[in-house]
Amino acid sequence: MIVVGRGGGSMEDLWEFNEECLARAIYRSAIPVVSAVGHERDVTISDLVADARAMTPTQVGGLVVPDERELLQRLEDFRESLAMSLTHLYERARDRLALAARHPVFLRPETLVEPLERRLADGIAGLGTAIEETAVRASERLQRAGIALEAMSPLGVLGRGYSITLAENGKILTDVSCLEVGDIIETVLARGRVRSTATELRPPEGSQDG
Repeated sequence: MIVVGRGGGSMEDLWEFNEECLARAIYRSAIPVVSAVGHERDVTISDLVADARAMTPTQVGGLVVPDERELLQRLEDFRESLAMSLTHLYERARDRLALAARHPVFLRPETLVEPLERRLADGIAGLGTAIEETAVRASERLQRAGIALEAMSPLGVLGRGYSITLAENGKILTDVSCLEVGDIIETVLARGRVRSTATELRPPEGSQDG
């Protein structure tokens, strides 16, 4: 530690402690500097830039060499304060841990899984119901389509009492003008066929033919 100072005097006597070069040297010093210039009422630039100021040169001794008992007491106070802070932190951490240990999540960890299991089970059940309903609707549509298709098919028509007449060459007959008396025809029924000979040809009523 560096002490910069002198006893009291006039402003002119203390002016050198206002010099810029000294002020810069004190400010840049890596070693702590105590300024003790003049009496308490005397204030110089050195006092303003120093690390500490002693009101009088006599006071420098107390700043540079502190009282051992006072220093030990301060260390003891700091130790007690630190111990109290650590104790307080420990008690807070202990209380928080005890509170957490009483939380239902730690007492019954399954409480975290149970809601998820219920949601999963509900989802699976809902999905199964939706699939079943979709399958039923699809089956009903398929049945309706099958019935409609069967009704429109030639076999369905024959099943309702209609028949199909074929010429001897197998061509379906739709007009009597395609036949002549004596032609062999074949009638297709829902169950079986009938071969016969055309003995009379009757055109549709209102026809101008013949």
